Amino acid sequence: SPLVAVVTAAAELSSKSISELLRLRKDAHSLLSLEEMKRLWDKCMAFVSSLEEVTGYKASALRSTMLSQAKAFIERQHDSNMSAMVAALESERWAQCEVSTQRQA
Repeated sequence: SPLVAVVTAAAELSSKSISELLRLRKDAHSLLSLEEMKRLWDKCMAFVSSLEEVTGYKASALRSTMLSQAKAFIERQHDSNMSAMVAALESERWAQCEVSTQRQA
């Protein structure tokens, strides 16, 4: 039916438009706090679920974009945590000490 075709076309266009908007904001999104990223993820996934339920259109591009955003966020968090850990370890004072062979076993 023509109405189904229009709704499906609108769903596809909205999914692609949001996906492109998210792609353009990838760097900004990688700087979000965990709570902000979770809120963005939840809102987008709720939209995707509703879109797919109502139209039957599979919003794979939007899902893929969100996975890419989440990966970039996690990688940035990991790098930040690693840098903080390295800085903490380098600032500690280490002294050599004797360790018995029993403790080394």
